[in-house]
Amino acid sequence: MEEIAGAVDSGLNGDDERKLLMEEFTLESFPKGSAVITEGEQGKKFYIVKTGKATVSQKKKNDAGEELEEVVAELSAGNYFGELALLNEDDKCNATV
Repeated sequence: MEEIAGAVDSGLNGDDERKLLMEEFTLESFPKGSAVITEGEQGKKFYIVKTGKATVSQKKKNDAGEELEEVVAELSAGNYFGELALLNEDDKCNATV
């Protein structure tokens, strides 16, 4: 993934306030293959993929009880993640991206 804009939820609504909201975002770059958020950690930001791609994975147990990482989605420009940890009372990330 090359560039992701991320910011905490500012609570703004309406077309006239979109510019104000975008001013709250900061551009962050991550090396390919690195984790932006990790399942189980506290979520602190909402991310929008600007360029590149990201893989979403979750921990699952197989029939033998071994813990494995399962790819559950692929994200690209315009997709977003991190919102659920901000919206839920238990502010833990439910996947690794």
